[in-house]
Amino acid sequence: MNGYAAVYEPERERNESFGGSSAETYIGTVHATEATWDGQPGPRTLCGKDASELPRVHGDIPADTFDTWYPPGGGVTTICSRCNELAT
Repeated sequence: MNGYAAVYEPERERNESFGGSSAETYIGTVHATEATWDGQPGPRTLCGKDASELPRVHGDIPADTFDTWYPPGGGVTTICSRCNELAT
């Protein structure tokens, strides 16, 4: 059990084409929170951000024993260095 829930800052990327423009949301910086007793994200990230509005990373299961505190794959590319330092 890693004991941490992974949440992320949503990032929006604007796409322009001949048909107009659209915005796509993707996973930005991933943060760790201490998981609650039922596996949900806690109220603050380990680095001190308010986690109440941050979505959970898809596939995150705090009770699983991943090699890292965040789930492998799933579009995770940027990890908060402070959260990573405190979670490992």
